[in-house]
Amino acid sequence: MQYPIKPAHLVHSKHSSFFTVDTPSATIHLKSFFLISASMHHCNTLTLNTMKRHILLPILIVVLGLPSGSLSAQQNEYSYSTSAQANRTKAKTHTRITSGNHTYVYVSDEHEGPVSFNLQDSTRQRGSHYVHNSGTSSVEVSYNGKIAFTDDERDIKSISPGGYFKFKKTTFGNQRSVVFEGLPDGSLKRTYFEGRKEQPYEPEGRKWVSDVLPEFINNSGIGVEDRVQRIYAREGVKGVLAAAANVNTDYVKAAYYNHLLQQQLSQSDLQALLNQAGTNITSDYERVKVLRKVPATALENDKTMQAYLAVVNNLSSDYERSRSLRHAMNNGRLSESHYNLALQTLDRMSSDYEKGKIITELLQRENLSDKHLSHLLRSTNAMSSDYEKGKILAKATSNKKMSPALTQEWLQVAKQFSSDYEKRKIYNSLLKNQQLNADQYVALIQASEGISSSYEKSEVLKSIGQVMPKDNAKVVEAYKKAAKTISSDYEYGKVIRLVP
Repeated sequence: MQYPIKPAHLVHSKHSSFFTVDTPSATIHLKSFFLISASMHHCNTLTLNTMKRHILLPILIVVLGLPSGSLSAQQNEYSYSTSAQANRTKAKTHTRITSGNHTYVYVSDEHEGPVSFNLQDSTRQRGSHYVHNSGTSSVEVSYNGKIAFTDDERDIKSISPGGYFKFKKTTFGNQRSVVFEGLPDGSLKRTYFEGRKEQPYEPEGRKWVSDVLPEFINNSGIGVEDRVQRIYAREGVKGVLAAAANVNTDYVKAAYYNHLLQQQLSQSDLQALLNQAGTNITSDYERVKVLRKVPATALENDKTMQAYLAVVNNLSSDYERSRSLRHAMNNGRLSESHYNLALQTLDRMSSDYEKGKIITELLQRENLSDKHLSHLLRSTNAMSSDYEKGKILAKATSNKKMSPALTQEWLQVAKQFSSDYEKRKIYNSLLKNQQLNADQYVALIQASEGISSSYEKSEVLKSIGQVMPKDNAKVVEAYKKAAKTISSDYEYGKVIRLVP
């Protein structure tokens, strides 16, 4: 059974892609980071066991020049593979983290050659499993139970009874490993191996653990909540931010920031966190996870809102920009500078649908100025969908009294519609929702001359003729002139009878 993966275009040279697959027994989250050149082509295949539930692809695996890949059904194995061909293909490390029913995979750039990895069904496993491979070394960790590290993160302080922590590292073929087991009396049993041979834990085993454990804790994301709390208690916000800056993966970086956001932070601390997260994280998905954790009350602060919007403005996904921007608009106050940042983000969006959602929400704000409305109308005019434009123009007429100058701008957008039916609908919304003066009536009548269909044009002019000021010579003259452009005598007669 085949399910297409459609290609898309990447803006930056280094990107992450993320998607979720719901299966009968597990939810798998895959994250991939690729170094991409213009000449590189990737083929992508995701293999799943028999599908019984809907496949969700919020963000597809996308690269420049990507041909269509496929999803196919196979038995007992979940796998995702990527093959790459280019003059110089780099892929540094692959990291797999399995926790319960969730498996996270990270691939970054370094060693030469194609990238490939497999995900086995983790639903039958107990505990959690972590695998990290680079060109010269690999780390494999399995653990279960509640594990507490020492404050200096160079040893394990305790493991709940029956729990364990198994750590194995191989470098240039030389393997060392250690097993910590939680005993019923609360003590720890430590077993150290060099190769397959057990060796005394003291002193070499302890020294080795103290050397390798800090880097593992820092980059794996395992125990990150406890780690953030320890660093925060010892060094405050600056300490946590410094630790997050030294992490290699976006997933773990976001976890640092999200756990820090659970503390009672000052506005200046929030601003520092947002400023760092916006540059330290490259993945839109992980950036937005942080943005969504920012308390709504914090966005009432001008500087915090500005820091938040600066991160939104640097997102590349229209979907992520849209939902993050709407989160800010729904929870905070937009000042003049905030409007400017929001409009900058809006102008960078290419999706008519996502752009339309933002414009519609901005139109509903009470402090929307004529200047901002004019900008929104120009943004609307750049859209290609008459349907989306029509929804926005109708909302603009119902939410704000428009000046003659804004009415002219509004009509300039409406006149670009290709459908005479959509033009009639939107012109009637202007008549219904706005109290027009003589100049505005003349502008609307003149705009109606651009309708090709005699029927649609007559319907608009009849609606105008029923409410326009018939004692204003300029308006009546414009009306009669527009009526003469109707090619059907029958429709012309219905229109001209409405004026003296």
